[in-house]
Amino acid sequence: MPVVIVRAQKVADPAGLLEAIRVRLADSLQGSPANVWAQWAPPSAVSDGWTEEPGYRVIVTIMADPRPEELVARGLSAVGEAVAEQLGIPTTSVWVHWQDLPPKTKWTGGVVR
Repeated sequence: MPVVIVRAQKVADPAGLLEAIRVRLADSLQGSPANVWAQWAPPSAVSDGWTEEPGYRVIVTIMADPRPEELVARGLSAVGEAVAEQLGIPTTSVWVHWQDLPPKTKWTGGVVR
């Protein structure tokens, strides 16, 4: 089950953003949106050091079981494009990374998995 955390300051429609992420990520991984969790976590402060291209920035973390490189690339692209479209910002303002969660590194449903 992928878990996605979006760190963005201004989101007019958080529910719409998260639903778009869930649907697009699930589709890219050939799964169900019901198996994707997504959260919006507005940062309390931002300092990114990107002086050559000032503007709005979004950081997205996808945490999930390890998958083949091709599926990870599709998932990263799907989420990045969904975020850019939903927020009306260029894809260059979205930074997405995938964090593998190997077996026995998560606790859910009262069980280490």
